[in-house]
Amino acid sequence: MASKTTGKLNLWLTKMTDKISDTISTYLYENFTKIDTEFSAHLAETTTKFNVIEDEIDDLTSGKADKVEVRMKDVKLELEDMSPTTLAAIEGGEETSFDLLSIPQDMSVNRNKLDLELGKSLISSLNNEVPDAELEGDSWYTTAGSSVDFSQGVLVATGNGTRPSFGTSKPISDGQFDNPIRKNDKIYYGSTASIDSDLASNFILSFQNINGTVSLQATTLTSPLPNTYYKLSNIVEVTEDMAGCNLLLTVGFASSGDALDKVMKMHSPILINLTKVFGAGNEPSKEEMDEFMESIGWYPKTAPIDTITLTALKGITKLRQKQVENSSRIDDLAQIVSEKSGLKRYVLKNNPLPELMDVSDLGWTIDGSQVIEPYWVENHNDSVRIIGYWNSQLFQSLDNGATWTRIMAGGLLNGRPAYVFCTPHPDFNKSVFVVTRNTYEIYQSSDLENDGWGSWIK
Repeated sequence: MASKTTGKLNLWLTKMTDKISDTISTYLYENFTKIDTEFSAHLAETTTKFNVIEDEIDDLTSGKADKVEVRMKDVKLELEDMSPTTLAAIEGGEETSFDLLSIPQDMSVNRNKLDLELGKSLISSLNNEVPDAELEGDSWYTTAGSSVDFSQGVLVATGNGTRPSFGTSKPISDGQFDNPIRKNDKIYYGSTASIDSDLASNFILSFQNINGTVSLQATTLTSPLPNTYYKLSNIVEVTEDMAGCNLLLTVGFASSGDALDKVMKMHSPILINLTKVFGAGNEPSKEEMDEFMESIGWYPKTAPIDTITLTALKGITKLRQKQVENSSRIDDLAQIVSEKSGLKRYVLKNNPLPELMDVSDLGWTIDGSQVIEPYWVENHNDSVRIIGYWNSQLFQSLDNGATWTRIMAGGLLNGRPAYVFCTPHPDFNKSVFVVTRNTYEIYQSSDLENDGWGSWIK
């Protein structure tokens, strides 16, 4: 009996063991499948995160990770402090109407980018003042002893044998200038010329009064080789206000017979009022202008800034140094501004300071004296100073401890170009830095909002 009972028990235990085993196997299979699915999902998510991190590392090593893009519409809302992160890299994004300069997080300014932007800003104002500089023939005159024709941007003058010299002239009236010529202005002028004969003795390029009766300066090149283009240029300082000027280019021979049927070709006339661009006393030399023209190439009106490269701006380096005396001051100023407290916003625009500008038509006053001449600004040691001219006299220099000075526009600013720099006001415990550009707003210390500035702040 006991043996029979034991056998049934063993059979039951065997069945239960098999059932338990099947149950455990099913449970483990289902759960391991779930675990495997979850693990795969986590693995995929982790892989994605690592890919993102890897991309960020690539961006970091390529210098892209330290940039924060701020759209034009966001500037007023987002630049509420002066932290390096906020100022890291203010870039004009897509669909914005202006370009800003990148400022790395360590507050050092990219020198190459500043060089390029400053170069573009400078050459954009170096207008060629010669009307019809592309030589289409409607306003160029022949001199006695020749006839003139035009072919694909080249003026062709042919001697008729009645005089030993011949050429062409270009009168430019006062109203045709973007920058009319006034007393003490320095003018860079030039052209390129060739002659087809080895009998020619010289080229003479003259800067004259508009009637052509008085030559203020004549530039002579002797013994030109035949069929060789020569670049003639010079700088003249005018001695009185002028109603215009006349550019005269002639080629000379020993006799009228030698000049018969000889062909002079001329192209690329140029005339730039250096004083109006750089300011009195800051004009570049003839050699510096020649170097600049060589690097950028001739242009009929406005310099081709859209296609200019940093390499092509090699000739602009000395010109920019003439304009601002020391290009590193822009770097210094960016650092100084970043360290000031209480400033709400700071943006380096595509025409960064310092910059020469003409404010003669805005009715500005400085300490009660009307500003009628250009002014510019620069930083000086640990402060900033305003430098400019009032009636051609230096009107202000602000160093540490200087009294309060500000430039007011009498409500006429309306987005016109302006830069304003001040040392601390005795009534305020915060330093003051105010700047505006021609298409945007003024950035200022909040303490100034109740001091009468609101009438001309956009």
